Amino acid sequence: MYTHLDDTIVAISSAPGHGARGIVRLSGPRAVEIAGAVFTPAGPRSDAAESSLTSRANCDEPLPLSALRPFSACAGAVQLDERTTLPALAVLFPAPRSYTRQDLVEIHTIGSPPVLELLVERSIAAGARPAEPGEFTARAVLAGAMTLAGAEAVAATIRARSDAAAPRGAAAAARGTHRAHRHLAG
Repeated sequence: MYTHLDDTIVAISSAPGHGARGIVRLSGPRAVEIAGAVFTPAGPRSDAAESSLTSRANCDEPLPLSALRPFSACAGAVQLDERTTLPALAVLFPAPRSYTRQDLVEIHTIGSPPVLELLVERSIAAGARPAEPGEFTARAVLAGAMTLAGAEAVAATIRARSDAAAPRGAAAAARGTHRAHRHLAG
């Protein structure tokens, strides 16, 4: 099923439907490069930096995504077409300290399904391939960042149909991730 673990994948990782914020996630060796093709960091005092979406900006000037501080949000914009940009954040999670243990970038913007689909399409045009269902978590398991039990718990949390089921799945997922990290540390 997951035969190409050395390529870069992309998918919408926020909940389906409309929302205040949507997330497109890239993982793999070209994640930073491909994210740079759809996201432009903002300079100081830009309109994007004033957005409520970008209140945690750490970019002082336009720069390549590879120069971002890991694990912090950078204000910028995504270009939808020749005339339209939207405020966005990019968060860089460098390997091996990411969910998949690969370079991982999340682009946060307005949670409109057509906007998010367009960002996925632009990422694919830049060299990513669409992630298969569960592929981010499969990469985490195969890299040793999560146990199989933890991956099953993630799936249970995603499929939860009640308020009571979701916390049980999330707690099991946390235990699976903790066990994998304890094994690596010890």
